[in-house]
Amino acid sequence: MMQPNMQAVVQTMRPELPAHRPVPMQVSLAFVELRVNVWLRFGKPVRETVLNRWRRVAVFEPGAVCCRVKWIAKAMLIKVHRCRFSNVIRR
Repeated sequence: MMQPNMQAVVQTMRPELPAHRPVPMQVSLAFVELRVNVWLRFGKPVRETVLNRWRRVAVFEPGAVCCRVKWIAKAMLIKVHRCRFSNVIRR
């Protein structure tokens, strides 16, 4: 059994979370010439943040659909080529 003063400490350490707040989906995109290319095939982001010269992050609202294409090469050979379809779930 917890002591009364310990219950107050536990309650202050765990604040209540807002109920059913939609969480936007973040998609990482990158480009390094002749090595890596990760881009959006379709989908309209709400916001794009440029992290540096090679990387950026696209943010989609709940209910949006997008497709991310990933292409990786090494020594002039294609190693990976993938399409990933994503659907942001509304809650």
